[in-house]
Amino acid sequence: MAKPLRLLLIEDSEDDTLLLIRQLKKGGFAPDWQRVEDEPALRKALRDPSWEIVISDYAMPNLTGLEALEIFKSFGADIPFIIVSGTVGEDVAVEAMRAGASDYLLKDKLTRLVPAVQRELRESRGRQRLRKTEAELFIQKMLHEELFMVAPEATVLLDKNSRVLRVNPEFTRIFGYSSKDLKGKRLDDAVVPKNFLNEARKITQAVAAGEIVNLETVRQRKDGTRINVSILATPVKVKGKKIGYYGIYRDISDRKRAEEKLIRSEERFRQLVNTIPAIV
Repeated sequence: MAKPLRLLLIEDSEDDTLLLIRQLKKGGFAPDWQRVEDEPALRKALRDPSWEIVISDYAMPNLTGLEALEIFKSFGADIPFIIVSGTVGEDVAVEAMRAGASDYLLKDKLTRLVPAVQRELRESRGRQRLRKTEAELFIQKMLHEELFMVAPEATVLLDKNSRVLRVNPEFTRIFGYSSKDLKGKRLDDAVVPKNFLNEARKITQAVAAGEIVNLETVRQRKDGTRINVSILATPVKVKGKKIGYYGIYRDISDRKRAEEKLIRSEERFRQLVNTIPAIV
């Protein structure tokens, strides 16, 4: 089955145009093409972003191949630009390639046309895929960094060996440690009180096994003071492969103090009721 090809031809000769189209069809392409031969027509055609390849004659009365190449480059399109010429001379080919042409072919050797087009299309599509991937990764990275830095909870990112990669500003505010303080170190060594180390190891083992852990416990700040926290620990995966962990912490000390105060108040009330020498 013939492969569709959106082709822009810069050519002043109808006979040479038909020769090029016939060669491409023999090579398995189904060209959807347009021919232009002067600057205004070329500029108008280049506004169409659907072209996959441009093939230009080198010597034309209204526009040279190098002039056409400069106009093409001004549009910023990253598609192949192949110059085809009847002019013999290595210096001409070198000049064209230095100017940014993808390839240079002679009209009396058009057997090279189809392989050249196939190669340039393959490389062009590879560049487009790479740009798309890079753009997606860049967007994900920017979103990730923005969300990470403005997250309202204290958040830490650990590698697969449970060593700190970075912490966000809220983590620094609550615990007193910055990314610089902790980078490359085990988080447990900094924020876990000694009598909670066994619990911390169990959390690490559970998350390493792919579990999401959510619990309330005690951790310590850089100055040694202890706080009550809720922890959400979850594995981070890329394409199904575990690359590390997220730890999200909330300081629940105020809530715990309020709960303990309520418990003490209820206990005092219960004791009072039990000591009253009457039926209540």
